Amino acid sequence: MKTILFLAFALAAPAQIAATVFELTSGGYGIRVQNNGPFPFAALAVAYKLAGQESGHVVYFDELTDDSPPKQKLEILPPVAVPKNAKKSDYPVISDPAVIAAIFGDGSTTGDSALIRRLVIGRCNMMQAVENSLEMIADAGRHNISRARMIADFKRMAVSTGRWYVPQEQRVGARVYQSIVEKLINLQESQLGVPFPPNEFVQQETARLNRQRAVLMASQPSLADAGGYSFENANPRP
Repeated sequence: MKTILFLAFALAAPAQIAATVFELTSGGYGIRVQNNGPFPFAALAVAYKLAGQESGHVVYFDELTDDSPPKQKLEILPPVAVPKNAKKSDYPVISDPAVIAAIFGDGSTTGDSALIRRLVIGRCNMMQAVENSLEMIADAGRHNISRARMIADFKRMAVSTGRWYVPQEQRVGARVYQSIVEKLINLQESQLGVPFPPNEFVQQETARLNRQRAVLMASQPSLADAGGYSFENANPRP
């Protein structure tokens, strides 16, 4: 068991990312990831297995979907359930070498091609949610749609993308819709006769979503080995 503590994982570009398994003083194991490259992480995926478990686990970090960008040095602690007053031997070990993939700030990638594709699929779904939201907000502004109707529409979109059977990397759009729902709920009630949504809200959300769209376009990695999807033919927004 001790040999696993010093196991370094083989990566596509070992000079760029270093990953090791380490033992926790309280018991169990974690994965330590270090970015040694010149560019920061834009997105990161780590897949691993615990001893005795058939299925594996995938952890995602993305500057566009998380509250903070992926850290350049981070520790991943697998969630495990152990009895109270458990001994170190009660904690499962990470049985297989972790598989890692990353998208860097300049759009370059490294690591497992299947995981890179899943990272890119997540960003494709993020782009879809951003564009859907732009269209829904523009339509609401033109047709004076009520607060209740807008909230219901965005909630429905959030639920549709966040269902349990939707793959994890395809659920990211739910956060876009949920964020808009929260803002709509917190908007002050309009005075009688004043159109909804307020022009200020439409302008602010449109500008914010367009910024997200621009970041997605600018951070696009080479997708030749990631399913062939490209944003190049997407229509620019005003």
